[in-house]
Amino acid sequence: MIRFFGLGAIALLSPLFSQAASLYLAAPQTPLSVGDSFVIEVRADTQGESVSAAEAEIAFDPGMFLIRSVDTSSSVFSSWPTQPFFSNENGRLVFAGWMDTARAGEEILLLKFEVEARSNGSGDVRIESGAIIAADGRGSNIVSSLGVGVVTIAPQGKTDIRPSSTPEPEATIESEQSLASTSVVSPPLFENVPRELTPGDRLVIKGFAPPGARLVFFVQEGEEAPAETVLMSAADGSFTFAPNERMREGVYRVWAIAEGKGGDKSGESERHSITVRSLGFAAAAAVSAEMLSAIFPFVAALLVIGLSIGYLFHRRSRTE
Repeated sequence: MIRFFGLGAIALLSPLFSQAASLYLAAPQTPLSVGDSFVIEVRADTQGESVSAAEAEIAFDPGMFLIRSVDTSSSVFSSWPTQPFFSNENGRLVFAGWMDTARAGEEILLLKFEVEARSNGSGDVRIESGAIIAADGRGSNIVSSLGVGVVTIAPQGKTDIRPSSTPEPEATIESEQSLASTSVVSPPLFENVPRELTPGDRLVIKGFAPPGARLVFFVQEGEEAPAETVLMSAADGSFTFAPNERMREGVYRVWAIAEGKGGDKSGESERHSITVRSLGFAAAAAVSAEMLSAIFPFVAALLVIGLSIGYLFHRRSRTE
């Protein structure tokens, strides 16, 4: 079953496939060695259909591969309902993006990500779920196939064959320590951060981070020292940051970092600015006008009903 992230509400409206569009991966075909880095591209083939958005969940073996970074500089997307987010602990990369203009093509580049080979063997990087949204005015999901990229990691140079009785504890420990030192923890990803609040409102921010990570949130008012709040992300990586204190008038900046189970820390998340202020006269007038515009039809309907009932009673009294 396809799971949707940023575009699910649209895709679920029209689940029928009108074309055989596909999401696929462009991965290296030549054998690689442990420690090599390579780039995988996520592409879309729309089979001639114009599309406006896409999303995907990509799965990989965290024992064989390590995502180093995600590159969106050449992406066809102009906005990201779900910013690219990856977890090297769970072997997942998710994203959802919109295009500024509808596109059609066989090799539409959605994003690239750099991967490091961690161990020998043959492993796949696969698109586990995804959607391609047609620019048909109905939000039809036209994806019908999801690609798999197979990558082979081979020993570099000649294999050093030793007698089975020769112990190698030091080499094994060094290898494990080397892999541990390359662990990458993704910073928390905020969703639907309010830009403006009024005094007395509560700040509520939801988002995603590595599952089971220790998250440290920073809320800075003006030039004061930031206040810190610690919480844990859920098993699926989701979190809700909702401090008890009500917001006071001022300008705030909010950001966070994540700490993995091994103690590795991420970089800072994007810093978001939030302005807390009372409604001015113009804003209050606009809100009042909006409320009146919503209430007026209801009041008018009640008035018409009341007049109709009064008229009927009047007619009845005259006839009697």
